[in-house]
Amino acid sequence: MKESDFAQYLANVVFVAKADGVLSPDEEQAIHVIRIALGADNREIQRARTLLSKPRFALTPVGCFSEKVRNVEDMVYLALADGNLAESETQVIIEFAKQVNINQKQIDEIVSEAKVRARGAEQSLPCPSCEEPMPVSSKFCPACGLHRRSDVV
Repeated sequence: MKESDFAQYLANVVFVAKADGVLSPDEEQAIHVIRIALGADNREIQRARTLLSKPRFALTPVGCFSEKVRNVEDMVYLALADGNLAESETQVIIEFAKQVNINQKQIDEIVSEAKVRARGAEQSLPCPSCEEPMPVSSKFCPACGLHRRSDVV
């Protein structure tokens, strides 16, 4: 995927999170995790929010087929981050999945895998220094060695 597609990809994801009218702290954390995994910086989140503020924002698939599928996976993961897959979030995900030509059986598999992913994410947080996943129980970041103080988390 081109860097120029990052903002649209992230806007698609954030749009799902906002579909139920609430952007929870868990969803904000999931957006952060998705952004890091994508290799995008904080400016891309700001660009995504700018795209979302436009009156005619539309979900738009970007990248090759596997990246479009990954976008659906991230949408589902984010929607599950707060422990509640709202009907409004489900409708947005289904609409986007149809654009990408993903069938219901594939959506069900994505949801199943996203539930496992969301449970795993509960057990780690991004390091405040390098942003790599850091186990909640760890005192030191395995990537950069930062000592996690209780006031950092």
